[in-house]
Amino acid sequence: PLNLLRELLEGVKSRFEIERIGITGSLVHLLSSRLKLRAVDLVRAEISWVKRQISGVRNILDLGGSSVSLIELDEQGRFKNYTTNAICAAGTGSFLDEQAERLQISYQDLCELEQVSEPPPVAARCSVFAKSDLIHLQQEGYSRDQLWSGVCRSLCRTFLHTLLKGRTLKGLTAVVGGMSLNREVLRWLGHFYPEQIHTFPMAHLSGALGAGLLSQPASLKELDLDFEKSTRRKSYELRPPLVLKKSQYPDFKVEEEWVDELGNEVRISFLPEEKSFSGFLGIDIG
Repeated sequence: PLNLLRELLEGVKSRFEIERIGITGSLVHLLSSRLKLRAVDLVRAEISWVKRQISGVRNILDLGGSSVSLIELDEQGRFKNYTTNAICAAGTGSFLDEQAERLQISYQDLCELEQVSEPPPVAARCSVFAKSDLIHLQQEGYSRDQLWSGVCRSLCRTFLHTLLKGRTLKGLTAVVGGMSLNREVLRWLGHFYPEQIHTFPMAHLSGALGAGLLSQPASLKELDLDFEKSTRRKSYELRPPLVLKKSQYPDFKVEEEWVDELGNEVRISFLPEEKSFSGFLGIDIG
């Protein structure tokens, strides 16, 4: 990402006079110190841009490639609450990409797939389960259109359940992030919450556009774009290499063994010579 960003900034630098710069996103820490710019909080950035696009918005659904989040606003449009998914990428755009590749569906194909009113259910909490479901459903004769619609419907249910935790989505809701470009995801969201779901042109760029609104004075000409020297890996002390040490195979010989009247197997590994001794008693009641 840094090398590509450097190329883009060099191109901008040669063509435009830049007076303000705002940076935001999950990898912003890679740049903020190197460009000597204060990062813009992503939630603030998205709120600032979405409120310009949709009046009276109460929720912002950010559906990205590796995370999904819900930003809730109060009646005055101020920040109220924030919820996001766990580290697992199930229920995000990357999960959808993986299933599209499995179904051999390209981005160009998505616009041509037919809408299905009642698709088959597909597990969307884990890509392993989804793969199993898709294989079985393909063997049953379901079409790609039906399977894709089923994946998108289940995906919507998954992230809504994750973000709402049993609550109901209330108020006007803006969909941003990469999945805001996915027609089938938007259709199922609208199915679950009619009249509430809205998006707008360039909604997938809301974070960057909002960061521009909240930018600070800066000049590209004064920025050091040689990221390579600042991103060179530091040398770390290495841990000793792993060594294969074979353990001694246990001896399963016992002094006594029998089955009691309840059918329990009893084994005595050794009997001490003393008639009384101190020891530990372990009982497994599983």
